[in-house]
Amino acid sequence: LGVWWLWACAWAGLPLERVDVVADVDGPVAEIVFHQTFVNDSDHSVDATYVFPLHEKAAVDGMVMRIGDRPIRSRIDELHAARATFDQAKAAGQTAALTTQQRPNGFSQEVAHIPPRASVVVEVHGVQPVPFIDGQYELVLPLHVAPRFETPTQPAIPAPPRVPIGMDTEDAQEHHAVHLDLRIDTPVPMTRIASPTHRVLTAVGPGSERYVWTGPVTPDRDMGGRWGLVDDTLSAGLLVQGEHAVLTVSPPAELPPGPRIPREILWVIDKSCSMRDGSLALVKQAMH
Repeated sequence: LGVWWLWACAWAGLPLERVDVVADVDGPVAEIVFHQTFVNDSDHSVDATYVFPLHEKAAVDGMVMRIGDRPIRSRIDELHAARATFDQAKAAGQTAALTTQQRPNGFSQEVAHIPPRASVVVEVHGVQPVPFIDGQYELVLPLHVAPRFETPTQPAIPAPPRVPIGMDTEDAQEHHAVHLDLRIDTPVPMTRIASPTHRVLTAVGPGSERYVWTGPVTPDRDMGGRWGLVDDTLSAGLLVQGEHAVLTVSPPAELPPGPRIPREILWVIDKSCSMRDGSLALVKQAMH
């Protein structure tokens, strides 16, 4: 997903055959599943490592790797314990996978002993917020891993070899295309869904559901989607999932003319050292 960096110990590369992103948005929360399909066309097993992006505020809560018909389910553990378990399985010649968070929006995936002539599907499940900004919900799906400046406390993600799977040719672009399926459900009526980054197709589903999908897109930039709420009247709605519920109240953008109820406003002002150099004066000016 994104400019996926992938290299193998036994040979030049492991083809990334397909990437699918399935997002399920319910109000202010999105559940996202990344499906990455790899194929080992060689006559011997290989070890592969690649990196992929996620939203910096996303939480990964599951991973399943399928080698042929065999699912391998993940277990969340502390970094050193997870590394020790993976290295032990690798040394024993077993097929194993390790997902490691390298930075808030970057993860590395290691896969050991991928069998020859076998397909590998890695499914990473995550949850991320969908913030309401300037009257619109905004969903951002990272599709690109960019180099970062390295500091002593935050080492950079290992760089790929000189010949990574990249975007150098039309054939590479086709193999790295991302397929996106998005379902959006809000408890109040929404406006048109648009993407400032990609061309999208939309359809109306049952109730308040909307469906969005793209054709194969080149992961050379992040995917962004925006949709607003109907703002000409007061509306409210409730989303219920099991024992949890989300109440959304959307006021009109402009209040009709008429008498206003008097209100009392209490201001709490920070007078610490951070308010020096004119900051306190600006706050007082804004209050008046």
